[in-house]
Amino acid sequence: MRINRLKLVDFRNHAETDITFERLTCVRGANRTGKSSIRQGLEFALTGRTDGTDARGAGAAGLIRQGADKATILLKLQANKEIDLKCTLTEASGRTVTVTDASDPAWNGAAVKQFLDDQRDVLSCLLNSQYFIKLKPAEQKSLLSSIILPDQYDCRQRPPLHQLGLPALRRYRSRVQSGLRQAPRPRTRPQEPAHPRRYPDAGGREEQRGHAGLAGEGPHPRP
Repeated sequence: MRINRLKLVDFRNHAETDITFERLTCVRGANRTGKSSIRQGLEFALTGRTDGTDARGAGAAGLIRQGADKATILLKLQANKEIDLKCTLTEASGRTVTVTDASDPAWNGAAVKQFLDDQRDVLSCLLNSQYFIKLKPAEQKSLLSSIILPDQYDCRQRPPLHQLGLPALRRYRSRVQSGLRQAPRPRTRPQEPAHPRRYPDAGGREEQRGHAGLAGEGPHPRP
């Protein structure tokens, strides 16, 4: 899902701000001009919470611009098709979200709402790093596992090697070769020489040193 456009009306210090996002969009400006409010508007529209609210979204009335009775956040989202998300915030009724498709008036966007509700923690981490930092280590581990690990494992779904293509085969061969280079070589004990060692005596003759058969016996001379 991609965010194509954001419009803030009476949200924090934005009376009316309309932003169209490109593949890379940078927002810069002086302090207290509303840069952080753009991120907060995105987070609140998609998750129902942001800075100044608790995890349930309580306290969101403080996000309405002073002097206004409601705040509105409009998003254009691109998935399989472009859809419109409208988030309205009032002190009386709180947050209300509607999802519509201009090309299909009968479409109610229930699947998109369910997706946003299921991915609420992930969206909060992507849009607000402080949310992830404040989680307990066990909660961080559980959240990362839900993002990285697949829902189920089925080795039969992996295509055979001849269907992977040349780039994938090259990566596979590189991993195999890297594993072979890093594999430790087996250690072998040095073998004892098959023949006994011979040492020269004082006269230049060689003698064979063996084990004494009886106490006091010395080396046996070579025949």
